[in-house]
Amino acid sequence: MPFWLALVIIISIVGGLGFATFAMWLDFQNKQAKAGASSSELAEAVAAQQKLLEAAERRIQNLEAIVTSEAWDAERASGLPDAAPATLGSSGRIDARLLDDRLSYTEAPTATAQRVQS
Repeated sequence: MPFWLALVIIISIVGGLGFATFAMWLDFQNKQAKAGASSSELAEAVAAQQKLLEAAERRIQNLEAIVTSEAWDAERASGLPDAAPATLGSSGRIDARLLDDRLSYTEAPTATAQRVQS
């Protein structure tokens, strides 16, 4: 077998394997890019849900503080009816001022009791 024929066979085998390896590497890079895009979208969704959870926790803390507040108990004991005029409007909806998230859970009961008084 002549030397040039052996060289052509070896080059074609090595070239074919190199091309196949390069094609597999490109496919792997495409899959990684797609996975990276979906994971960043997932991270954004998780961050948005975390913000909603924190807002809900603040609301729950405010409501728990209102329920356990001594000022609220004092106002309820003074003869107010079942909070219908204070918390519900004429349409039967909850007064949005009573759900103020800017107040901390320790300030909210006093503010709510003051609103109930007026």
